[in-house]
Amino acid sequence: MKQKYIIAILTVVIIILSIILIVISTASCSMVSPVLSSMRNRDSYWKYEFKQNLKEPNRDPNPNEYDPKDCLLFLDLHHRLYKFSELVPDTMIHIGTFNNGPFLRLRVWKSKQYHQYYIVFGGCAPKSGDDRRCTHYNLISPYEDEPNIKVHQGFYECFEEDYKIVLENFVEQYPDVLDNKNTIYLAGQSLGSIQAMFSAIYLKGKGANDIRMFTFASSRIGNIEMVNKINNACTEYFNFLNTEDLFCNMPMAIMPHYRHQSRGLGYYHAGIKVIWLTMNEESICANHSTKTYIKLMNKELENH
Repeated sequence: MKQKYIIAILTVVIIILSIILIVISTASCSMVSPVLSSMRNRDSYWKYEFKQNLKEPNRDPNPNEYDPKDCLLFLDLHHRLYKFSELVPDTMIHIGTFNNGPFLRLRVWKSKQYHQYYIVFGGCAPKSGDDRRCTHYNLISPYEDEPNIKVHQGFYECFEEDYKIVLENFVEQYPDVLDNKNTIYLAGQSLGSIQAMFSAIYLKGKGANDIRMFTFASSRIGNIEMVNKINNACTEYFNFLNTEDLFCNMPMAIMPHYRHQSRGLGYYHAGIKVIWLTMNEESICANHSTKTYIKLMNKELENH
């Protein structure tokens, strides 16, 4: 009799647990579906945010004046890295995506009507080691013939060990990008902006004639000599920074030099023209996000 009671009790417990599991799984599905719906609606989200008819830039270089619509185009191209936006002008064709293993590093578009290439760099990739390397704040001298140039060690390692390989692969496949008649637009956000800077130096060294760069949310890169090397590689370079973006204020302008306490490691922002804007979304991640920079550029467009 006791065994029958035990079996009956266990049966009831199993039935109750099964009901609980069914309820939980149903609730989970109802929670996940809005998330999936939100992901499916990202295209419409970006269309709402941009609001503008984006067109390719077609003008002579002007290192002192920028068009906010150009900035919105490059921010849109940055999101095309992750397939969230479809606002690219129909005058542009997608050349390809260039990865290093599983990590997306850059995408390239080419103009149908102008001699222009657009190279957009992806930011920090999870599990790639980028975050670890970016904490190597030491200043190093990577250019043997220019020992006075000092650069953030971790950023340089990211380029040399990762992005440079991908960029070389692209140039090898499309050598006409270096033709003197071509204008090369480089763009990036966060770590992608830093890699655009190194790429400008690389492409200039390969013979590129007209390099124009738009970067957003970048960190400081190195000493003033390094900044000059980057700027000299470009016919125009606009660097957009949010005063409330923590990453724009890293590394600090002066980092401690632990062997010589009286000296510091001096860091500067690159850019022929550095533009500081202000928007506080009351979140470290939000203040750094591309969405916030889109809002900032829409404000600039209204005031332009």
